Amino acid sequence: MLHSLAIRLERATVDDISREFDDKTLVRGWPMRGTLHVLRAEDLRPLTRITRKRVLGSMAGRARALNITDAEIDDVMLSVSDDLISSGPVTRAELRDSVGRAYHGGPSSQTVSHLIYRLAVSGTICHGPFRDGQQLIVHTDSWIGHRAESDAEEFLARMLRRFVSGHGPVSDADAARWFGLPLTTIRAARTRLGDAICTVETTSGPQWMVTGAETEQILASLHRRPPVRLLPGFDEFMLGYGDRSFAVPEQFLDEIVPGGNGMFRATVCSGASVIGTWSKAKKRGAVAVAPFSDVTPSMKNAIRVAAREVERVTGNQVTVQFPD
Repeated sequence: MLHSLAIRLERATVDDISREFDDKTLVRGWPMRGTLHVLRAEDLRPLTRITRKRVLGSMAGRARALNITDAEIDDVMLSVSDDLISSGPVTRAELRDSVGRAYHGGPSSQTVSHLIYRLAVSGTICHGPFRDGQQLIVHTDSWIGHRAESDAEEFLARMLRRFVSGHGPVSDADAARWFGLPLTTIRAARTRLGDAICTVETTSGPQWMVTGAETEQILASLHRRPPVRLLPGFDEFMLGYGDRSFAVPEQFLDEIVPGGNGMFRATVCSGASVIGTWSKAKKRGAVAVAPFSDVTPSMKNAIRVAAREVERVTGNQVTVQFPD
């Protein structure tokens, strides 16, 4: 996660990004679809309030199956909140202990996991600072403080613009999937943006991009040689889209997510095209590149340049190994 963020910023390192979490500028929470996302601290609560209803509703059946009542959930949330406010940042193991103490029914591991997920999806907890390379869990309000209430519709429109800026061209369906919200809600937010976004024609039909210099720079870059990047596993470039065919031919998808098991491998990207995967090699400081097809000498050099960027970001020496 730190690598994914730092590689997108000029002169940033993983240590720089870690400090952004330590000083409460960034947090990692579960605001959309019940999955982890990094976002600005001030955006976590307002976004969670907009998006959590669907996810919490989908959890009701699992709670019944585990024989957890609404009253028990409320008791656990209150007790764990008090613990976190008192203790400050905790490890996941410490959080599990707190939940276990708060639930008086002799909780199973599954029950504890469900209750932690409930705390997460509701926005009660989030990931905050790092300690010894591990990101700790905090009580959201205690960690970032109470923020002024935002108008929900205006806030969602701003978040939609950011999504379009970072992912465009995108469709309404892409945005609905990303936020975990109904299409009607997304379309209403898009309407509020007015001419801040514009329509572009794609092979998938009309889609949206932001208006102005950002889009002009992207379109101009299409005529230049695309940069090569070594992106880590579970990177946003792969996770951010339901349809990944624009980046990866279908016959190679299994190389990135073997057997569709949800474990996304690190990728070698040339512009918007994934051209292979990479992994740590047995030799210390080496990465093994597995291209989807033969690579030219110039592409090998471009991959080595990309490896130097990984060195800059991580502070670790990186050498590249290619197949024989």
